[in-house]
Amino acid sequence: MTIDRYVLFDGCLIGAVGYLGWLAWQLRSQMRSLRTLVDARGWEVWNRVSVLEQLTSFDALTGMGNQRMFESTLATALRGSTKLALLYIDLDGLKPLNASLGHQGADKVIRSAALAIRSSLRRKADRDNVFRRSTAADEFFIVLANASLETGILVAEQCLTSLRSLPIPVTASIGVVAWDGRSPSSTEDLERAAELEMEQAKADGRGCVRPLLTNQRSDDAVPNAINPDRAARHTLAA
Repeated sequence: MTIDRYVLFDGCLIGAVGYLGWLAWQLRSQMRSLRTLVDARGWEVWNRVSVLEQLTSFDALTGMGNQRMFESTLATALRGSTKLALLYIDLDGLKPLNASLGHQGADKVIRSAALAIRSSLRRKADRDNVFRRSTAADEFFIVLANASLETGILVAEQCLTSLRSLPIPVTASIGVVAWDGRSPSSTEDLERAAELEMEQAKADGRGCVRPLLTNQRSDDAVPNAINPDRAARHTLAA
């Protein structure tokens, strides 16, 4: 009788283990199905966000205007024949942040940087004219209406100060160009000119401002105190 009890007990134990194994397999299958569903929904949400950005002209991560709005705003300013300054801002060292903090952590830094850039601007109209470049997560534009090159340089320095004051300090390479309101130009001309100056700031060590010096009248000339040895390297299309 005792042996029969042991046999019965062993049979129950084996059955229980088998059932638990089957249950674990079922759970793994359900988890895989759920993960696939979440991934599919994630792509669906991402696609909807992308479409929404295109329709509204706003960047989903920062709430700022996107590339489309930037180009429209700059084109409108050029038609208005009012002088302006354009800042091209590229955050430095985003790849190491991605590696150390992950994409979500890096996104938080980008959002904080965007807010710091906007808050550093004194005029409300300028704060409304900060844009995130759609093809680069860490690049921004600022369109300063009724602003000279000197004003653009000062605003760029204010941006750098605000970025360095963040809980996770950030530096940026900033290119600055100005338009006099008269010379024939286009959004592509100005954007490319500002981008070249930003690239020069990168080459000069990052965390700095590089303005485009054009042929100006002596009373409008802005001394290049940031880099006195560098002469003008580009001219806007005329």
